Amino acid sequence: MQKPIVFFDNVELQYETIPVLKNISLSIEEGEHCVILGANGSGKSSLIKLINCELYPSYKDEPFAREILGYERWVVSELRKHLGVVTNDLHSRFVFESGYLSGFETVLSGFYGTIGVFDHLEITNEQKEAAHAAMERLEIGC
Repeated sequence: MQKPIVFFDNVELQYETIPVLKNISLSIEEGEHCVILGANGSGKSSLIKLINCELYPSYKDEPFAREILGYERWVVSELRKHLGVVTNDLHSRFVFESGYLSGFETVLSGFYGTIGVFDHLEITNEQKEAAHAAMERLEIGC
């Protein structure tokens, strides 16, 4: 049996001493569609940040589990090669931090979960072709 792509069992998150999420259990299978609904301040963005490793569960004495794509631990740059998460936070960061980027560089940076393409990143011809193809599908110029 295949492992879920997202698996949380009894996960909690707090900011300093303020609980944000408590006893979260969630399982999302490959190919499954889901939606996260809730009022402002209910923890939707925090849950997404737990999934993409921007935040980590709070330690607790009780057993808990958090697995993304079958692994408990990730090098974040590697995980971001497998996940495509677009949030309002990301949009805001691009607005304020990336006025220097071309549209093509912005699309390429999605392969690495970065804002911008840096010298240490090895951009392949396949990635360049995929970025061009995505921009053509969206009818936005390179």
